[in-house]
Amino acid sequence: MQISEHVYAARVSFRVQIGPERYLDRFVYVFLVRGEKVNLIDTGIAGCQEAIWGLVRESGRTASEIGRIILTHSHPDHIGGVFGLQKALFGSTIAAHSAEVRWIEDVEQQYRERSFPGFHALVEGSVKVNQLLDDGNAIELGDKSTLKVIHTPGHSKGHIALHHEQDGVLISADSIPLPNDIPIYEDVFVSLGSIEKLRLIQGVRVLLASWDEPRYGDEVQQVLVNGAKQIRKLHRLVLNAKDRLRSSDTPTVARQVLEGLGLPQTAFNPLFLRTIEGHLRADDSPERQEI
Repeated sequence: MQISEHVYAARVSFRVQIGPERYLDRFVYVFLVRGEKVNLIDTGIAGCQEAIWGLVRESGRTASEIGRIILTHSHPDHIGGVFGLQKALFGSTIAAHSAEVRWIEDVEQQYRERSFPGFHALVEGSVKVNQLLDDGNAIELGDKSTLKVIHTPGHSKGHIALHHEQDGVLISADSIPLPNDIPIYEDVFVSLGSIEKLRLIQGVRVLLASWDEPRYGDEVQQVLVNGAKQIRKLHRLVLNAKDRLRSSDTPTVARQVLEGLGLPQTAFNPLFLRTIEGHLRADDSPERQEI
């Protein structure tokens, strides 16, 4: 779908196997930004090339014009298809934040350090990152417009958002946890800081998150505010569960928190447990009163 003059988005649906004959239905957005060349932002999962080729055709361009693939972070639903795409595109530039490079260039290391069921079904392989991005970088698009890189850690250490100032489009990727969805982030304090950084950007007319439909106008600030509220709500639930159970055991606390959030038991997975661990660490931090 066309979002603005330069920005397009495609929703890619997929299933994650979480046990014998048990699946979790998910989706993720990939984005395309037109300029002199085409910039593809994230690649979805393994095997979703046809959805990306369709997005390129919708934008009026061809696959051979994709000059750069920007990875907002290294998680499987964002880098899963990059191996096949790079081969098909004869070596397009792969760009990412330096803190994400290790897991992009060695997906098996990512699996060992952040394993969860269905990982290998989502990821085709490792690729070499040949452009490092950092906070404040401006990616020149060749038509007098730019994509500004915003470092938004929390969901992962090197997570980035991208701002197309000319079109008023902010691609937040997975920076913002959403109500009624599985909260996945590693650090409570930096996640809140990243949301505040995004909230202060002026002139945003469209917000594009990887797990949400495009949001326009007044909805933009509301999504950002609600994301911070969701983190604080989860923190209260973690502290209440810890006190009630008189336990800091992560799985035990996590099951109580799942009930408080009204999420199904399918949300009880290693990624959710890492989020709960982050809240338990935050409770032991001198900064805990700031949440």
